[in-house]
Amino acid sequence: MLGYLALAYGALMLLQYWRHRNDLHWEQPAFVLVGSSLGTLLGASLVRWGRQRGADEAARARRRTFETAARTGRLPADIDPAVWQPLLATRQRAQRRRTVVALVVEAVVAVVLLILVLLVTDATFPTVALSIALPLQVMSLTWASGERRRQRLAGMLERLSARTRVEESAER
Repeated sequence: MLGYLALAYGALMLLQYWRHRNDLHWEQPAFVLVGSSLGTLLGASLVRWGRQRGADEAARARRRTFETAARTGRLPADIDPAVWQPLLATRQRAQRRRTVVALVVEAVVAVVLLILVLLVTDATFPTVALSIALPLQVMSLTWASGERRRQRLAGMLERLSARTRVEESAER
């Protein structure tokens, strides 16, 4: 999220520079970003709170167990593989989609930022290099984070399959 804020701040500063060449106010974009970030966090929190409130206690306990397992990569001992395998596979596909969408959005923002830098500023080498390096860093962190989550889910699926095979062979 900090990477997105940095990219947005850079884009807003360039737009402000473009409109008011000599009158830059560094704090104005910061207020916009802080306000929009807090609004986003508040909205997401309210949605989550509403979902949890609407679910019964048993559903909340199941969701909490699944979310904790997906976040930590540890499978609880008393789970039903027939229920958890589709849940983990769905979460893995969703994680892959989220990573791809985030990378595409970041690439578009990076290209727009680079175009703004080239059009608005005097385009010195350090400015262009920073305009390329910052988005690339954000994109690499996004990819690494998504890949780590995907691998954690894949490992959980593999352990769950191995547990199922062991249980089936013990029954025979």
